[in-house]
Amino acid sequence: MIIKAYFSHPIRGEKGADATREDMDLNNEIAVVFSEMLKVACPALDLYVPAVHDEIIIELYASGHLPEGAILDGDKKILAKRDILIGFEYRDVISNGMRIEYDEAVHLAKPIFNFRTVRDIPGMVEQILDWYYNTHVN
Repeated sequence: MIIKAYFSHPIRGEKGADATREDMDLNNEIAVVFSEMLKVACPALDLYVPAVHDEIIIELYASGHLPEGAILDGDKKILAKRDILIGFEYRDVISNGMRIEYDEAVHLAKPIFNFRTVRDIPGMVEQILDWYYNTHVN
């Protein structure tokens, strides 16, 4: 059993458009740590985590070679290939990019599961496994 999931998380975080490169790096590091904890809790998850690939994206965006719209279009294409969306709403932040990803998941009829803290992981994993069971049992 493999469940392909898109891991949506805030990159700019609470500061939004005022986030510095250091803020974005920190937010990405936190997202990676939480995604790794999630993989330990549910090894059946094949997670796509934007933070893992974000260093080149941030460099291209900062240099003006990659507009934000193109980044989000790419994210939507990756999401379309996934079974579910997992939203990591760290510190209760749902960024503009996350909202766009959530809207796209709804448009694509992808289930959305979200969490805010490490304490939320077991319950969310149970919800994901229940969804998997209910969609794969005749």
